[in-house]
Amino acid sequence: MLQDMVLWSKIRRLLARGMSKRQACKHCNRNFRTIDKISKNVAPDTYQRPPRTDTKVTPFLSFIEGYLEEDKESPWKQRHTKKQIFERLRDEQGYTGCYRSVCKAMEAMEAKKKTLYMPLAHPPCEAQFDFGFADAVIGGVLQKVAYATISLPYSNVRYVQAFPKECIETLQESLVRFFRFFGGVPRKIIFDNSKVNVRKILYVRGTEPSIGLLQLASHHLFEYHFCRIYEPQEKGHVENCIKYVRNNFMVPVPHFPTFAAFNEYLEQKCRSDFDKTSAGQEKTIGQLFGEEKLFLLSLPEVEFETRRTALTDAFL
Repeated sequence: MLQDMVLWSKIRRLLARGMSKRQACKHCNRNFRTIDKISKNVAPDTYQRPPRTDTKVTPFLSFIEGYLEEDKESPWKQRHTKKQIFERLRDEQGYTGCYRSVCKAMEAMEAKKKTLYMPLAHPPCEAQFDFGFADAVIGGVLQKVAYATISLPYSNVRYVQAFPKECIETLQESLVRFFRFFGGVPRKIIFDNSKVNVRKILYVRGTEPSIGLLQLASHHLFEYHFCRIYEPQEKGHVENCIKYVRNNFMVPVPHFPTFAAFNEYLEQKCRSDFDKTSAGQEKTIGQLFGEEKLFLLSLPEVEFETRRTALTDAFL
């Protein structure tokens, strides 16, 4: 069932303006039953799935839950399989239904335990940043490089630069290059909780930025935000960009004489994406970025100097 609230609202607006359901099917690439449900419900959570008819397995659900509860005390490799639970229900409880009904019941129980995530609508000038890692041959030497990636989810623009390692200096230098490439500064950037970005984590989220990030934010006046730990979906767009870059820019293993030549290649690859159209969009990435660029903060008159700063006791 569709859970994208932005697309849901768009479809309802199209229908309200006179578009037929069959035309909406073609326009939004959705089947007729989905369009029909959207026309009758203002939001995904208002649609109530009709109650399932009772089956032979229903009276035995409590026994299945009991077997699964027993498994919590057992080693991982010695827990019940679906087939074993079916056999216990049949032999111990008198279950006369089929094996497939037991499987469906267990799958439904597992689905209830999973955390569900709603797609996010991203405002202009909100960026996401992260480092990825891949092998490359630089100057004839095979090495693992850290490629800093920043993305603008609104327009789907991505920019990548590679460095010998992830550290304060490469964090600062990569962002300075990103701002220069964008011709402005995103108003908000989302980071993970790596030591390069965060000096202090409280409970599940970074609360104090590293000195290097704080200096950069003070110079360029952007707002920073840290994800919850172990929940990378908060910056899922850049996570997908990192995978995209690895699959499309790093295969086969790149060979370049210097990092400067490698980064020039990466920038050209990023610029070539401006002519592409993202899924669900009518405008190209470049056209959307042209709209988003109007909202970027201006670059400071004095360019930031990449550096590592150590605080002495006098400043603590």
